[in-house]
Amino acid sequence: MKKKISIKLIGIVLGASLILSSFITYSYKTIERKSEHEQLNALLTTQAEQMTNSVNQALLQVYSLQALVLGNRGENIDLDSTGQFLVQEEYKRYVRNILVAPDGIVTQVYPLTGNENVIGLDLYSQTNQSFEAAIAAQKTGKLTVTGPYDLIQGGQAISGRLFVQVPQNDGSLLDWGLVSVTLAFPEVMEGTATDMLGDMGYAYRVFRENEDAGEHVEILNRGFQEGYGNETLRFSIQTMNFELQAYPVAGWNDTQKDIQIFLSIFAGLILIAFGAYVIVHRQITLKENATKDAMTGLWNRLAGMRKINRRLKDKHFSKGAFLLLDIDHFKSVNDTLGHQAGDEILIECAKIFEAIFRSNDIVCRLGGDEFVIYMDYPNKYDFLNEKIKQLQNAMRQTIHGTQQDVNISCSVGIAIAPDHGRSFEKLYTCADKALYHSKESGRDCAVIYSDELD
Repeated sequence: MKKKISIKLIGIVLGASLILSSFITYSYKTIERKSEHEQLNALLTTQAEQMTNSVNQALLQVYSLQALVLGNRGENIDLDSTGQFLVQEEYKRYVRNILVAPDGIVTQVYPLTGNENVIGLDLYSQTNQSFEAAIAAQKTGKLTVTGPYDLIQGGQAISGRLFVQVPQNDGSLLDWGLVSVTLAFPEVMEGTATDMLGDMGYAYRVFRENEDAGEHVEILNRGFQEGYGNETLRFSIQTMNFELQAYPVAGWNDTQKDIQIFLSIFAGLILIAFGAYVIVHRQITLKENATKDAMTGLWNRLAGMRKINRRLKDKHFSKGAFLLLDIDHFKSVNDTLGHQAGDEILIECAKIFEAIFRSNDIVCRLGGDEFVIYMDYPNKYDFLNEKIKQLQNAMRQTIHGTQQDVNISCSVGIAIAPDHGRSFEKLYTCADKALYHSKESGRDCAVIYSDELD
């Protein structure tokens, strides 16, 4: 009887272990695969943004030509001697040519070698395959992109054209003509973009889509092969539509790993516990990620609010400073240098805060360029004053752009706990009033809240 029970029990245990190990393995792989797909989709978005930024930045070289024309008031323009200086070094290998066309007629092109047939071309004429873009540039006064189109000398290119009006002494504007930059395509898109997907072990390719012509042409391939279950992202650069596809080179399924997990769980309760640990650990990691600001790694608004309120309610709480700060002229950085530069400043600010403040201080990003720093401190004004000085000195920086520099600093509003409140909401309200007064006082200063600010 006992033998029969033992055999039955072993069968039950083996069956339960088989079902449980299969279920845990399946659940684990489902979560992992979902996470991998989400990660790849995020990487696709980042790669597409970098490609878009690379092409747009290269097209902006046309503004150097505009500056040349305006600086010379439309006269005595010499691309032979100035052309090499008008294009930024990192884009020279992608710029096929730059040209000026007074009244739409190309009179100069740099480099001339290989582009001689462009001289005399009427960009407004229907004999020019991109004449519609030239006319659009004249009508809108904005940068107009055309292409990609085939080049006579081989390959493809895109062009950015800009209509130039030269101010006259009487205040009127003279319709001068067009300036243009021609970029090798798709080289400009693949060459200047960070190969994030390739570096992280993904094979990928890019298609250019043309719905009107029914075209779906592959323009870039980095080890991509059919049949591997890729993720897809569609994006646009100017007037061009693209499709980016990618999959992990190692594949979505690691069979050896699956077998090892299955056998380990099936072996006994200890390894079943290990399987439970993996799932719990993943949940903890996901929960932790939900409390962090994705860009800076600081606590996000919700997590920061909870931590500060918890600190204020602690029975050992004595005194604390609540610092609310904005980055001065941050909007100018985004408008002048681009959002990528703005993101880099936010990341650098997070590093500054972590270097200045202590590990037990609470630093969080509320959103945009607004941050909160809470710190317990002894009842000494010198301590707070010294920290503010360190912060302001570190935040005074000059951000260098291709056409303009932007100076940044920070404005700080300060509320003291418990004098001004003992909750995040009350301290924020007081600090916000102090921050407003700081900005009104000329920025780059810190103001401690008082009743007179109400």
